[in-house]
Amino acid sequence: ASVLSDYGVDGFGIGMDEKPLTVQIKFRSNPSDELKQDDIKQFALQSIVNYNVDKDTTTNMIVFTNAKGLHWLTESRVFAGRLRPMGSDEISSLIDNNSVFWKLVKDLVQQTISERYKK
Repeated sequence: ASVLSDYGVDGFGIGMDEKPLTVQIKFRSNPSDELKQDDIKQFALQSIVNYNVDKDTTTNMIVFTNAKGLHWLTESRVFAGRLRPMGSDEISSLIDNNSVFWKLVKDLVQQTISERYKK
């Protein structure tokens, strides 16, 4: 994997539809904030141009944030529903009390630690 430039794409991979997928992660000190156009900047354009994400996708440009999500104008008008926001409520619904998820996280952390300190 290459080092990503700071143009809005924090990670990339393959989506469940087996097509390119990009991720942006946004932290806000005030979790009741909503992300606006200036917060997202060039994420969508960089995703399409540099990572070959389908411009018509509604699932493969994901914004993870501890904030509420995207402001409705940003989501619906600026990006025409092409970004998939995963705000604090959506993330909580997926991982809170999800024992399978937390077991996998624990196993991954333990594996990483044991590999790092094998020497």
